[in-house]
Amino acid sequence: MRWDIPLRVMPMTIIPIGLVMLSFQSADDLGLVIVNHNSWWLITAVLIVPVFITAFLFSLRYISGYGFSKGALALELPFYLILNPIAEEVFFRGLLLHLLNDHFGIGVSVAIVSVIFGFHHWIAGFSMKFLLLATIGGLVFGVVAMLSGSILPAIILHSVADLGLFVFGPLYSRRGKPL
Repeated sequence: MRWDIPLRVMPMTIIPIGLVMLSFQSADDLGLVIVNHNSWWLITAVLIVPVFITAFLFSLRYISGYGFSKGALALELPFYLILNPIAEEVFFRGLLLHLLNDHFGIGVSVAIVSVIFGFHHWIAGFSMKFLLLATIGGLVFGVVAMLSGSILPAIILHSVADLGLFVFGPLYSRRGKPL
């Protein structure tokens, strides 16, 4: 795991939690609510397959040389499946998207936050192609979050994307080679 990832994730977690604790925002304002409509869970379940396949294929084609040891995988798996998706979705789709939505409406807000989300990954050292993938992923996550009224489906989809990008893609590309 790269050293800058926890340093980027910590502020994305601390800022929204701090705002909730200081009562500037409620957890509901950040999209931290349970989705009550079963249709959104069905839509999320249907989106899991294309999100995973896209991330997996992108990883095979554009993320070369990424590898990990068994010990690193034990540390990275909880990060990519739990901490990173929660932190980024709370910050981008929870805090930023809801703040901008009050001023610009859903469509413009989703577009702006998606571009910021893409550049966030580029600044972290990922390629321009990854910036495009992250921006498109941000659009999907943002639309799902806004239309469902919760960031929980977006967290699940983000986790599935990270699973394809950083776990199964590298494992598949290294098949037959010792970890």
